[in-house]
Formats: sequence, structure tokens, C-alpha cells
Amino acid sequence: MPINSHESIHLPALVAGSRLSRRQAKLTFATAVATAAIGLSGCGVYLEQDGPELPEPSTAQTLYQQSVRNDVSVKASLALIDEKCEQCANYQKTFAAHAQERAQTLGGLWDPWEGDIPEGAPVPPEVPASARSWDELAEFMVTSGLKDLRDVNKLTDEDDRLAVAAVAAGRIADGFKLGSFAGVEDADVATWVDPVMSHPMDPVPLTSEEQDALADAVRQWDCAAQLIPLYTATDDSDTPISELRGRAQVQDLLNLSSGVLAADVPDRRVPSCVGTFESTASSDDTKPIERVISQLTAANLKLYVAHPQLMVAGVDTGANPLPLAVLVENLRYWAEQGDVPATPGIFIVDEDEQTVSTEGNDGELATFWNPGTGSK
Repeated sequence: MPINSHESIHLPALVAGSRLSRRQAKLTFATAVATAAIGLSGCGVYLEQDGPELPEPSTAQTLYQQSVRNDVSVKASLALIDEKCEQCANYQKTFAAHAQERAQTLGGLWDPWEGDIPEGAPVPPEVPASARSWDELAEFMVTSGLKDLRDVNKLTDEDDRLAVAAVAAGRIADGFKLGSFAGVEDADVATWVDPVMSHPMDPVPLTSEEQDALADAVRQWDCAAQLIPLYTATDDSDTPISELRGRAQVQDLLNLSSGVLAADVPDRRVPSCVGTFESTASSDDTKPIERVISQLTAANLKLYVAHPQLMVAGVDTGANPLPLAVLVENLRYWAEQGDVPATPGIFIVDEDEQTVSTEGNDGELATFWNPGTGSK
């Protein structure tokens, strides 16, 4: 029986920024690998000449498990950290739930024998805790998330890239938030980010596809820049500090847009985005400012997934690809402003709820799918 060589597990796709049913996709990572194992033997997971062996997973499956194991390690670490304060307990509960949701989004831990391990059969290694303090865990969450983001380059299927990127983005945002809670200095956070992100590259002339993607991104950035001041001013929970941070974010978006447009990128900005940009960005029970940031994150995920190595002449992002630098700054801003969901820009709802319609929405973004709920 031939082995299925597809890098991705093809399942129903939705638009990023809309909501996805937990039970909509039935195929888990374990099922996919077990299918490959049956293909290897023709009759089961046993290779008679050598005894029980684990099948060789594809690149996509390997990277999925790398990401899942990172979130399982986060959850294990949270269980070890013994901090006696109410806010500490709240953070532990929230981040553990986020880690669990992200692991489920990518299919959960691989259980090749489905709990019935043959005698002498190999099993995947246990997942150890990665930290024993808040600051150590925050660093692990950010650095492991950035590594997973960089590994997106190894995937050929865009849905696979978006799945891994969305999960990594959530872990990075949680790491930024936890680092702030733990009192980690900005200079120390910079050491987590810069070494992982820095891969010097020289800009090259933009292709028509890259120009098109950047034009769409600029439209999204400009819409966010229009709406952040509007909704920050009407948010009763806002503080002077977050208002100043919002102004800085707006200026960064405007500067970024101007720099990209100067590189001969088409200008598709619109006079007013009110009522359209943020309308499908999230569920109805979230604040308008959170919907705006969610839509901005989805736009930045789309750009990164499509062009992870893109550099633009005249736009200073250090040694980092523009989409990665923009996405990471976006996540850091959101973590400072409020509560970030487990997979920012992506929403999972109960099966009986309808997905958000994107018909006629100028902010239509990339597809996303969920390969199962088999987390252990």
C-alpha cells in the first residue's frame, strides 16, 4: 500500500478572523500518522522484520508536534510554579487554558498506539517542564514561539503555515504578557526577541505578488491607524499609559505604511474604515478596540504566512524580515493593551454556532483550519 506523501492534512477551510467549529474537522495528527504506518506495513503498524516501529512523520506533522509539545511544556511548567497570590492563580489558569487550546488546534500530542502500547514498542518522549519561575517561562514562551514562526518557512502548504503561525503567535503574546506581569525589563525582552529574529538579508526588487500583498497590508494598517484612536478614546477602561501607547502604535503604523508605499507599492487605502474593518474581526461580546487589534493581527498573519522572508528597501526593520517584525510588534502591543486569545486572529466556537460571514468584506484574509481535537 503506498504511503500518503502529502505534507498537509486537507480539511475544511475558513477565513482567518472568523470562527471555527471545534468538531468540524475529525482527522487528528495521530490518525494521519497511523494511516502512514498502515501504508508502511500493508496490514498495520507492525513491521514484522524489525518489530514495532514508529512511522516517519512528514515535515508538517513534525512541526505540528514541535509546537504542540512546546505548549504542553508551558502547561507543565505552570503546574510547577508555586506563587501565592490571586493574580498569579488567575494567570496560571488563563495561560494553562490557552496552552491546552493551542495544543488542540494542532491535533494534540501524538499517541501512535492509542493507549495500547505493544511490548517493547517505542513511544514519543515525555514532555518536560520548560521553566520553574515566571520570568523563565515568559522567556520560553516567546523564544519557542519565535522559533516556531521561523520554521513556518519549512512548510510548503499555506494552510499549514497559517496553523503553525497562529499558534506560535498566541504563545508569543502570552509570553509578552507574562513577562510584563513578572517585571521583566524591556531590555531583557529585547534579548529574547532579537537573536531569534535576526537573519540579515538584503532587500530585492519586489515581485508583483509581493506588491499586491503589501498593498493589502497597507490598507489594513491604515484602517487600524484610523480606528485605534477612535476606540481608545471611547474605552472606559482605558488609562493614560495605554492611550499614549495607542498613539505610538498609530504613528508606527503610519510610518510603516508610508515607507512601504514609497517602494512602488500600489496605494489602496480608503478614506474611512469605520464599520467595515472591525465588523468581522471578532465576536460581538468583545470591545471595539480588541476587534480592531484582532483584525490587524489577522492581516499581519496573512502577510507573514504568504511572504515570511520579505524585505522592503527603505523600511528599517533591522535585520528582520518585515512581516515578522511587524507581527511581533503587533503581538507585543496587544499584550500590553488587553487580553489576547489563545490563537490571536483565529476564533474557535461551538459547532452549533454559525461562522462569521465575510461576504463583501474588504478585510477578507487567509484561510485557516483545525486538524482535530485530540489533545492528551
